[in-house]
Amino acid sequence: MKSYVTLQNTAEAEIVVKHSRFLATAFGVPTYDEGIAKVGEIKGKYPDATHNCYAFVVEGTQQKYSDDGEPQGTAGTPILEVLRRQGLSYAGVVVTRYFGGIKLGAGGLVSAYTQATVDALAAAGKVEMVLSDVLMVKMDYYVGGKLPYIVGKAGGKVLTTDYADGLKATLAVPTDSTSRFEGDFVELTKGKGECIHIESRYERYV
Repeated sequence: MKSYVTLQNTAEAEIVVKHSRFLATAFGVPTYDEGIAKVGEIKGKYPDATHNCYAFVVEGTQQKYSDDGEPQGTAGTPILEVLRRQGLSYAGVVVTRYFGGIKLGAGGLVSAYTQATVDALAAAGKVEMVLSDVLMVKMDYYVGGKLPYIVGKAGGKVLTTDYADGLKATLAVPTDSTSRFEGDFVELTKGKGECIHIESRYERYV
């Protein structure tokens, strides 16, 4: 997977429908087990709630959802559908409901859980994570000033710099652009620079 879209922040949103409160919490889910743990944490935060319905998606078909006592298909499934429609991975939402005394019916429940989820995701914001190569480069001072230019040209970013002995820097460059950057780096340093691959990981560039 070259890139994926996930949540920028953890966020909450609340709506009230016929006196029932729906408090949605949107959060990142690094792994399946951490998703389970986060759901448990939120349930523990609202132990007196009528329902804590949820859904989360890690990658592809690795997902989990629950109606937590609501009629089947009226809570967990709508939350999951919103996550999938928005193309999110490694993300989840728990919608905590406090019953207000008036039954909403299946359609009303689907609408309420959907809207609460949409609002929480909007508050959390989205970010694209791009598969990238983290590189360490070494070069002479006199060409170092042009490094940010060729990094930017490749769509990457400078992570750290060290001027103790020449210029040493760590960079993140989208994997698809690594070869292009390496070619520019060789040209910039006249073949005298050093470029070492440290690791591959997902990075954000906004």
